[in-house]
Amino acid sequence: MRPVITFFCIMLVSSVVRAQQGRYVSGRITDAEDGSPIPSAAVFFDNTTVGITTDPDGRYRLRIPG
Repeated sequence: MRPVITFFCIMLVSSVVRAQQGRYVSGRITDAEDGSPIPSAAVFFDNTTVGITTDPDGRYRLRIPG
């Protein structure tokens, strides 16, 4: 019985750690005509308030909500 309980405890801890790491979406926003970066552009997930603005090089990294 003890090995079964140990197995489930390990699985629980690993799933919690994996959930905390999260997944991210990243990219770069550029002008369609000349390819120059667009700083301070707002990037949001659809139908959420989760968002971020791009850096001076037009890059962003946004955590995907659970």
